[in-house]
Amino acid sequence: RNAMAGDRIPGAYLFSGPEGVGKYTTALAFVAALNCPDTAGGACGTCRSCRMILSEKHPDLFIPDRSGSRLPKNPPAAGGKERVASGYISEIVPKLTYKPIMGRWKVILIDNAHQLTETAANYLLKIMEEPPSQTLFLLVTPAEHLLLPTVVSRCQRIRFSPLLEEQVVRILVDREVDAAVAARAAALSDGSVGKAHSLIAQGRVDGLAGWMDLVRGLGRMSPADRLRNVAALLSSTGGKGGDRAGLEQFIAATRAWLEVRLRDLAAANGPDRVEQEKLLSIFSTLRDIGASARGNANPKLLADHLAGRLAENSGAPATGAG
Repeated sequence: RNAMAGDRIPGAYLFSGPEGVGKYTTALAFVAALNCPDTAGGACGTCRSCRMILSEKHPDLFIPDRSGSRLPKNPPAAGGKERVASGYISEIVPKLTYKPIMGRWKVILIDNAHQLTETAANYLLKIMEEPPSQTLFLLVTPAEHLLLPTVVSRCQRIRFSPLLEEQVVRILVDREVDAAVAARAAALSDGSVGKAHSLIAQGRVDGLAGWMDLVRGLGRMSPADRLRNVAALLSSTGGKGGDRAGLEQFIAATRAWLEVRLRDLAAANGPDRVEQEKLLSIFSTLRDIGASARGNANPKLLADHLAGRLAENSGAPATGAG
């Protein structure tokens, strides 16, 4: 709003941050605000321009097609995937030199911009260095470090952070998710609405919540109880493949618990440095176990190893954290 009010829109923005925290949604809302004829400094959301932008059908909004998992400069050779409306980067760039057809701004919106091939990125860079008037480049990515440094240097960078748990709940409820389900999903979402939606769609919320309850209580369990609980939960997933699914849930729940505990520690006055170091050590263990799980290691042994590490390093009964 400040940039629009002062007519200081840069030639390019880079929206970066974790998956599912609103980068692409914000990008579309920004494009709508730039072109909305009915509202100064914002988007009404109901006019023809806003509706077309939010449905990605506006003639001045260009969203490059991808080929597989990459964003190439040129279309695939004959026999490749079916062409869709937006076109490929080599076809879009020449159109940017013309005046807007319907709105005030022409915008090329590149989601997952880290998937640009080097050829495509360098081609874009040439026009980003001297962009045509009333043209905006919007790059969205969860992996800024994979972009060419020269492309990043041409952008005004906006960093998106994970949302607060209560924000995730509010957004889910606004999208007609049951409040109780929203609260459980938000607790496991790492601040990502996208992840919360995915957990709900996959029917994994209750299963992960069970794992998280176990994780919270590991520090108070005897070794025998810990083994019995981990084994029972792994077995309930059924079969060898299910064991791996259970381990994946265990790791996801552990990460969610760690995120909450570390955030609580950071907010406290005089945080417990020893506990912080223990929790960060568990993060390292999670990384190692995740790598082993992708191989042929026995998932039950891996889960028990993680359970033991949690019991050894995360016990903090006075805080109620488990």
